[in-house]
Amino acid sequence: MNATIFTKLSRAAGAVALALLLCPLAFAQNEPTAGFRAKIEADWERQEATRDRSVEDCDALRDLIARSGALLERLANDKLVENSKLDAFRAAVANAEEFIENDSKRDDPNARAEVYRALRWAARDAIFANELLKDSPIVFEKANRFGFQILQEYLSFYERYSNQHGGGLFRLEKPGFSFKTTELSADFPRGLFATPSLSYDAKTLYFAFADFSKVQDPDPDAPILNAYHLRAEGDATERVRQFLTESEGKYCLYRMNLETGESTKLTDGPYDDFDPTLLPDGSLAFVSTRRGGFARCNQSWEPIMVATLHKLTPDGQIRRLSWHETNDDILFADAPRLPRPAGAGGDYAGRGLGLLHGRLGQV
Repeated sequence: MNATIFTKLSRAAGAVALALLLCPLAFAQNEPTAGFRAKIEADWERQEATRDRSVEDCDALRDLIARSGALLERLANDKLVENSKLDAFRAAVANAEEFIENDSKRDDPNARAEVYRALRWAARDAIFANELLKDSPIVFEKANRFGFQILQEYLSFYERYSNQHGGGLFRLEKPGFSFKTTELSADFPRGLFATPSLSYDAKTLYFAFADFSKVQDPDPDAPILNAYHLRAEGDATERVRQFLTESEGKYCLYRMNLETGESTKLTDGPYDDFDPTLLPDGSLAFVSTRRGGFARCNQSWEPIMVATLHKLTPDGQIRRLSWHETNDDILFADAPRLPRPAGAGGDYAGRGLGLLHGRLGQV
């Protein structure tokens, strides 16, 4: 069953941000190898270590039983997992519950770890048997970008001068069973990727890319400059003026055919375009700085451009959907239940970790 899943794991500053989404390319799933299983189990150990315990602890097993019970109920209600996998998961939960209540059994730390691992593997088997997940690889974005503050997220001015670049678009071939990946963006020049999303049939990938090949110093030791460094150098205002009028190094929208790998640039100009979301009529809703204007705390040496909702029609016309004074964000369109895009924005920032309590509505 082909489906589209897109989970934004992180829009905040960081070395790696992932957005998970499904592709419709089928493959035969095999049992995980011993090496793969060892890495997964090591990760479980690290997860428990964040709570100052190990997989051998009774509290870890009790918490896992509670989480597994809730997950089992959800999977059963969704009716997307075959009964044999649910039955195996249900049996693993029952076994763990019986174990933790048996004084003589639970006193053995090795036995506790064994039951813990068995339950987590049963949960994984049920999750990856979900019809929305099985037989489909996962496309993800690796984004080597960070912001000096949340208002600078997806504004290429700061990433350009701070010498950020790298990352890319990749495909995880057998999610849940292997770490093998294929790079999809190897032919792109130096730059940064952002905000990938899929078409409804999961055959086309939309994303934003900023080409820095002509505007960044290729020297790996080039200085990392933020707005305060530029201000101290005394030419920040002139750099801002130049940036606002040139098209090089801006986030533009792209479309990639996931079957052929062919990419097409969809937008251009002295603006940052990002967050593309396909609409049922074939148009793309997206967020862009094309409206003009700046945030309320904008400085002449620290430009915080306002980004609002826009629409790109199939014939290439761009229409502004929002004139709001600050920012729009969080686009989604779930046809046929939501035939129009919806956006949320904060009264002040509305981007990244900014407050999103300001408004929510359809366009």
